[in-house]
Amino acid sequence: MGNRTKRVSSVILLILLVAIIGVQFYILNTNTPYCRDDYSYSYTFAVKENKFRIENFRQVIDSQINHYEVVNGRAVTHTLAQTFLMFDKSVFNAFNTIAFLLLLYLIVYHARGKKTPSPTLFLTAFLSVWFFTPHIGKSYLWLTGACNYLWGILIILLYLVPLTRAIHRKSNISVQVLIILSPLYFLLGLIAGFTNENTAAALLVISTLLIAAITYKRKKFPLWTLSGYTGSICGFLLMLTSPGQSARLDANGGFGDIKVWIDRFLYISDDFFKHHTVLLALVLVFVIIAIIRKRVKSLLLTAVFFVGSLASVYSMILSPYFPLRVWSGPTVLLTVTLVSAVNTAFEGVDFKKFTAVSCVVFSLLGYVYAEDFKTAYNDTFEIKTKVDERVEVINDAKRKGESEVTLKGIKSESRFVPYVYFDDLNNNPDTWPNTAIAMYYGLDKVNKE
Repeated sequence: MGNRTKRVSSVILLILLVAIIGVQFYILNTNTPYCRDDYSYSYTFAVKENKFRIENFRQVIDSQINHYEVVNGRAVTHTLAQTFLMFDKSVFNAFNTIAFLLLLYLIVYHARGKKTPSPTLFLTAFLSVWFFTPHIGKSYLWLTGACNYLWGILIILLYLVPLTRAIHRKSNISVQVLIILSPLYFLLGLIAGFTNENTAAALLVISTLLIAAITYKRKKFPLWTLSGYTGSICGFLLMLTSPGQSARLDANGGFGDIKVWIDRFLYISDDFFKHHTVLLALVLVFVIIAIIRKRVKSLLLTAVFFVGSLASVYSMILSPYFPLRVWSGPTVLLTVTLVSAVNTAFEGVDFKKFTAVSCVVFSLLGYVYAEDFKTAYNDTFEIKTKVDERVEVINDAKRKGESEVTLKGIKSESRFVPYVYFDDLNNNPDTWPNTAIAMYYGLDKVNKE
């Protein structure tokens, strides 16, 4: 009876956590207006002149075919972005909140291997993602950014579920069912490999290590993994070899040489420790606790996802630049590492002796988070107000029959706002993003005040 009461209490607490996190994340989504790329991706890339608003999925596909040729190879995530941009922003707000909650669930699932996550581990995953993601606004709230950097890593974690499940326990799926599911797993692998350059590189590293671990554990090679693994390699290569990807890379300096790679390694390492020193220290502490408790063998997934996080970071040596928003992928993989280390370190421990300590720790973290969320709400609401005022200026000009407007640039230093570091408008009205905003609102020209 006691165990049942404990399970029920755990489920209720988990539901409350999901509800609170979900509502707060949805509020921040509603406070985040369209920004920069959102205006461009609302229109088709299938034509260069006389662009038109995308209204159906067929137009999204036509647009992405040309996008693949002229912009970059991230067809999967930009298909998501252009699909959401067909609808009212409220649709994205709802689905993006669900995606964020599912991301937290999968982080805990990969770390623990159980369908019902522990409330403590779920909260640990959330706080880690919240505090250590360098730019919440660009990575998770901005529509185009979230489709790339939230949904992309979410798809990858979905693909990895069968592999970590096989590590946690033996698979009971029959050979016949595996044969039927193989084409679907190939498709999921193809999509996962087609998401983002650095997280897809991490995907291949993690998949390889997990397949090797399964082979070692079961003393035979898991043939069922080949379809998904092959799909992920194909997706990764399709993304990297797109004509648009090559043109974009060349325009920004190319892959570089050994000297350039060393320079990039140094500044990436500097940024890595700047963003994640505390997170790395926490991982180390819990790994040491697990070693002291003689649970080294149970640290397998901790090690695999840690290596994957390094792959997601240092694969960017081949890229001319490493935008702040891209760090969300490594943060998520390091969070899986952290949650796995915590689970391994304390599995089987009776926490009744540490109730007071736990309450103090989570109370302090809760207070810090509450203050941080208040900042997030105020910062996002301030920008939303400025964008609403801008829209009113545009609508007023259109009511007067004017087709040219002058607007104030919008920017913010907040990590919760996608309008960051520089004004979102250019001094030259004939260049992007002014032309994109003008097109979106049906104007001939947008000038910067």
